[in-house]
Amino acid sequence: MAKQKKCAYSECEEMFTPRNMQHKCHDYICAIQYQAEVTAKRKAKETRRNLKEFNQQDKSWLMKEAQKWFNKYIRERDKDLPCISCKHDGSRQRHASHYRPVGRNSKHRFNEMNVHSACSICNSHLSGNLVPYREELVKMYGIDKIKELECDNEPYSYSISELKSIICKYKSKSKDIENEM
Repeated sequence: MAKQKKCAYSECEEMFTPRNMQHKCHDYICAIQYQAEVTAKRKAKETRRNLKEFNQQDKSWLMKEAQKWFNKYIRERDKDLPCISCKHDGSRQRHASHYRPVGRNSKHRFNEMNVHSACSICNSHLSGNLVPYREELVKMYGIDKIKELECDNEPYSYSISELKSIICKYKSKSKDIENEM
């Protein structure tokens, strides 16, 4: 005797004996509903695939993705260090704080020397708390490097291929740091 199985339509609990391997539903009404479910799942999958393909060519989406992975790397890199500006320990929420703001200095958006971990108070409420931030940068890199960073004001526009490589680079670096633990 053939083994009984549950109807494939998600809202039906009926058990039946299939006639052959393709027989999935106990009656034609459930079969129509089941086919509608399958079609909806295929369309949703196609929509997600198309969105992913679109995003791979959308510069603003790639910029957000690159910034997300870069900031994650900075927070991971500096997680055992105190806030660069106020030296507060790691009990506050941490941000990837840019010394040279991204809006006016797009060239330094992904410059690791320009970005360090800072507490949320210094970064958000004190606009980076730049005086002590600069003093720490001078100690870390020297006055010449910091003056070079401050004087470089060229606007820069990242290409799609550059953004994709930045995403790959910082995704890999973040995962490497996580794996070290």
